[in-house]
Amino acid sequence: MTVRKSDRRSYRPGRGEFAPLNGPHAALSNLRDRFMVAAFKIEPELEASLRTLYDAHLCGNETWLTPSSDISIALVADPKAQVPDLDLTPPSPSAIRFARDQLKPWAERWRLGHPWCVDWTIEKKLLLWWALARHAGGFVTNLWCGPQPIKRIPFTFAMEGWIATEETVSTTLICEPGITRADFESMARKRFECELARYCDHVEREAEAAGYVRMKTLRQPEHWRWLTAYQVCLFSYNGLAAALGVTRHAVESPVQSRALEIGLSLRNPKLNKRASVEQIRAILTATSPDQTK
Repeated sequence: MTVRKSDRRSYRPGRGEFAPLNGPHAALSNLRDRFMVAAFKIEPELEASLRTLYDAHLCGNETWLTPSSDISIALVADPKAQVPDLDLTPPSPSAIRFARDQLKPWAERWRLGHPWCVDWTIEKKLLLWWALARHAGGFVTNLWCGPQPIKRIPFTFAMEGWIATEETVSTTLICEPGITRADFESMARKRFECELARYCDHVEREAEAAGYVRMKTLRQPEHWRWLTAYQVCLFSYNGLAAALGVTRHAVESPVQSRALEIGLSLRNPKLNKRASVEQIRAILTATSPDQTK
């Protein structure tokens, strides 16, 4: 049995220790993004089949290329620089509905039929091709108003300094005798730790008051590759466990947990695909963080 090298790096959903509950930078959106990115990395046929579908049913289609008439967004360039304006107008609602209808069979084929999987594919993949087809500078998918950004509050610390020539022997005639270097260092560290804790508590209260919530720390980001290997590549729990050098439970438990966290219905186990341990290991190794930087 091979010894699995587990990726123990910790990470937090969202951008930082605190994040909004909803919106593009919320924990759920971040976790779903991790899953979909892993899926497209671990199964190259996802992108290839999507491009085939796009070229056959969306490329050049007037319904798909229709921009929104309700929202018109453009970055106005500097006339002196003679640079054309960048059109960022998003597709029309009818174009998005048309794309969803076209994507449904493809998504079901890859066990990615949830609406959020389809919408992620439209936003992260199809709209890039949509903008290129229109020679647009990009696109804006939605306007989202979340909590106000937190301003950085400077942390400062100061205290009276140490005078090395002060008398260090306490007598009844000296109310505040001098102290040794060791005593001063100890006192300074205690005051610094107290001020630092007070500062951090204040910053956290400011974040919570603005509508942000603390994100829990997660470990072993490779679990997203395991989930995609099971869901998209159809590898069995036993096959994954053998390739990773762990027990079946060590694979099945995190796969089910990650799926539950992002609202993904796991496929029927009867759809397991035959694959050798070497094949599974090669795919997992090729898509590991060290190989995909």
